[in-house]
Amino acid sequence: MVLDKVYGMSQSEVTTLIVSANHGRTNHPASWWWPRMKTWVNQVASTPGAVGVVDVYSINSSVAVVKNCGKLPLEPGYLLHGN
Repeated sequence: MVLDKVYGMSQSEVTTLIVSANHGRTNHPASWWWPRMKTWVNQVASTPGAVGVVDVYSINSSVAVVKNCGKLPLEPGYLLHGN
């Protein structure tokens, strides 16, 4: 869903984009892609200024929810609904 709605690319294209964006930035990468949600939530929560897209069921006290186009994840019309 994120690949389609946010990037508009295939997984291999996004992987290539991330590798390119991170080139030479080993200590402070521009972008990450974590396939496991728990790892992703922990990485975003522990990185000041990081922003991540997580499954609504992964939201916990370490996650600050940001509105997207004025809507929260459970509101009708939220852009990143998976279905």
